[in-house]
Amino acid sequence: MTTGSTPEEILATTLSKPPTCGRLRVIAIDGPAGSGKTTLANDLVRAAPDTETSLLRLEDIYPGWNGLPLLPELLEPLLRDLEAGRGTHYRRFDWHRLAPAEIVHLEPASLLIIEGVGAGCRAWHDLITTLVFVVHDHALDRAVDRDGPENRALLEAWHQDEERLFAEERPQDHADFMIRGGAGTARCR
Repeated sequence: MTTGSTPEEILATTLSKPPTCGRLRVIAIDGPAGSGKTTLANDLVRAAPDTETSLLRLEDIYPGWNGLPLLPELLEPLLRDLEAGRGTHYRRFDWHRLAPAEIVHLEPASLLIIEGVGAGCRAWHDLITTLVFVVHDHALDRAVDRDGPENRALLEAWHQDEERLFAEERPQDHADFMIRGGAGTARCR
């Protein structure tokens, strides 16, 4: 069992394992909106050793507020392309315009960090090197603070989709690290 909670410890654990997605090692950061996943992902990118690191933010892939159930059909083909050693692409979603935006190209790197709700789904669990699940007691309130009170009803509906996804997929049960967002503490499995 690996212990620790810092980005450096998560990276060390990941880099000590063999690649799981072609030549890539994949850190998947899952958990509810507002739990602190983005902060952790940014910390991991900053702490990454001199290696090719790519960051894939799932908020760029979800096609809007009702898009969480579509994640498997959107993300799995990208990951399978990377597993095969091929570059891939997706159309970024623009949350300000609520419309598709530019095409984003993603090339295989040594380390891929996937950050967002659903990052730990079973469909690509075989490609994940390290799964981190971030929790926060007030995640929904934090998401409303971040996205604005005018989006509360949309975030509440999103939260219901998250609860369904987590009940079905159970990424929290398979996490290598369980981190309480904002508290800097972790429990490892």
